[in-house]
Amino acid sequence: HRLRRGNAIECINFVFGTGEVDDFLHHDDVLLPHWEEFVAAFAQYQKFAHHEDHAIEQFIIHKVELGPEVLDILAPVMKSSNVRDFALSDNDLESDVISFVADIVESNPKLQALFLNSNPIENMDDLRYICNSIRSKVGSHFHSLSLEACVDGNEPDILCPILDACNDLECLDLGRNGIGSQGMTLIEDFLASNYTIKQMDLQGNILSDDDAALLANALQYNTNLVELYLEDNNITEIGRNTLLGALFNVSSLNLCAGSNHTCEVKGLDPDISAINKGNSASIRAMKTFTILSATDQGLFNMDCFDGVPVAMMPKMLSLAQQFTEDIPELSEAFLEQTGVTVAPGNTNQNRLIPRKNRAITCVFELLRGWVVPSLFA
Repeated sequence: HRLRRGNAIECINFVFGTGEVDDFLHHDDVLLPHWEEFVAAFAQYQKFAHHEDHAIEQFIIHKVELGPEVLDILAPVMKSSNVRDFALSDNDLESDVISFVADIVESNPKLQALFLNSNPIENMDDLRYICNSIRSKVGSHFHSLSLEACVDGNEPDILCPILDACNDLECLDLGRNGIGSQGMTLIEDFLASNYTIKQMDLQGNILSDDDAALLANALQYNTNLVELYLEDNNITEIGRNTLLGALFNVSSLNLCAGSNHTCEVKGLDPDISAINKGNSASIRAMKTFTILSATDQGLFNMDCFDGVPVAMMPKMLSLAQQFTEDIPELSEAFLEQTGVTVAPGNTNQNRLIPRKNRAITCVFELLRGWVVPSLFA
């Protein structure tokens, strides 16, 4: 009734079951009139689609079998609907449903995301059909694909076409696909290529410390990835520390500058997601600040400037103006990696300086600490 009346609807859910594992609604011809009534109401709703608040954010079908008759009923309206996210989960998909989904992806210009979670795709032709449909959306509003628990992600022949199809997307979910070392080699190359992906979900796979090292290497070349989810893998403290070093290398100012400053790595214990939380330029400045302030001799550790070219000094002075606050997570990461037992003296000193005076105070301390004649060499 709400569809027919044109009332704004954000989400349409066809969810069957009470949470039991075996809950599943099988196809029955007795349901066809209900599907037809829904599609008629949905078609009526499309007349209001030009209103921005009438866009349907999500269309979800969960644990419901979609027989050929249902697909024929749904196809015309779904191809032209104003649905943004289309989700099929745990539907026991057959090839005809895959074809149905691929046609919707290719035909619907307003579709932005596709979720096929917990729908195993075992036929390579089906997988290629989906991948080709995703590839056809280059230059469109389509930005997200979720294939959680859908494929054997450790098989290169399966993972390769998926990654190739996602070069221009922003979000990719490959969680719970059994991805290990073979699959991670492809993912390393994918991330190192610095495509447009901003969010990648690799939760619930079988990634090891060696795989974490591959991820750490890829992050050195990636400036677009903003969120990486790694919960429930086989990554130990060793792999976690390798990733921490990729996000905040404290060995020198140069290596710190070459760290990844954009990606929040989530799901590891202890947590390191706050290392890159915020604007990347500010984070980079604060990492430098953290290293410089690791001293109890004044505001800065001037030994860090040994060998810094004179031509770089104006840039360092400009950078110092951004040193207006400290980030505890960065201080903790520095101490953890260096083994320093005395907390950076600047952390406390900086808090004692009035906020409005911090920038000029930092600039003054840098000028005072440098050997004055070197400024005129």
